[in-house]
Amino acid sequence: MNDIEIIRLVEQLSWDYPKESQQKAMKSLLEIDVKLINLLIQEDKKSTWENALIVLEKLSYSHYIQAVPKLIWLLQDMNWPGVPIAVDIMKKVNINHLIHCVEEALIKAEAEEDYMWIAGIQSVIDTLNIRVSDFQRKEIYEYLKLADW
Repeated sequence: MNDIEIIRLVEQLSWDYPKESQQKAMKSLLEIDVKLINLLIQEDKKSTWENALIVLEKLSYSHYIQAVPKLIWLLQDMNWPGVPIAVDIMKKVNINHLIHCVEEALIKAEAEEDYMWIAGIQSVIDTLNIRVSDFQRKEIYEYLKLADW
């Protein structure tokens, strides 16, 4: 499966498509190569996120690891479609694989003054019982104090 096929299938994950088309696309996307997993969650296709995450949840640990940056990106708004599934997937990822991406997201969120995103990250950190001692760069943990609840 190449990039163009994946993008076409992801489009069919949209809630605007008939359920049958969504199901067919989901089944086909179960064959996605781990190297192309970032195409599954497309930032401009909100209507596809929940189905994309249902697909991701059925894939391998390697896929999860590659998708972590996108999963954390979804935490910008905890009400976005699929966020609960994204959190469930992150629960399956080893903290050591997760923490680097969490730190990078916190740096970006702080730079963008996106305190709602920081709150979403804080929520997952609490859910996953991640502590300051798990952080590689302890000073970044302080960004969590900026969370906008």
